[in-house]
Amino acid sequence: MARTPIGSLTSPWGFNHQKLTSRVVTFDRMIADRAMANEFGCEDGDELYRIIRYRYRKNQPYILEYAYYERNEVPFLPVDVLHESILEFIKTEYDVTVDSSDQYVGIEPLSPEAASITGFPQGDRYITLYQSHYRKNNVLFNFSKTYYLDRGTRFYFHAINQS
Repeated sequence: MARTPIGSLTSPWGFNHQKLTSRVVTFDRMIADRAMANEFGCEDGDELYRIIRYRYRKNQPYILEYAYYERNEVPFLPVDVLHESILEFIKTEYDVTVDSSDQYVGIEPLSPEAASITGFPQGDRYITLYQSHYRKNNVLFNFSKTYYLDRGTRFYFHAINQS
């Protein structure tokens, strides 16, 4: 029996890919500490790029993203790339692509810092996505924590059983 589609993936009410705009809040280098290593799976002492972006869809708050890139895997990130797809730049510039990902979804309260950036009340609960991206040979090159601020956000998951 054929599957019945949920809806068009490109319809205005479906799962289309709308262009996001970004306000870069922070772009700097940092050293991962033990707490970060425990939370994201990097190594204590790893040198990282830290990028905090407040992203908008149709001029409305959409996500607040805390992204980290391993500097030994991504040696240089130009500022202008931060407003677009960082992963696309990394693919083009360094031939590094996501081979596998770990993704954890939960509902968490906004931290004091996130509330300060967004202007939303501290403690309000939002869908939160933790991602770790690996290139070939299971080498971590990017990890992030993203608050989804648009309460109307819909998610699409597709899985293939490889066994």
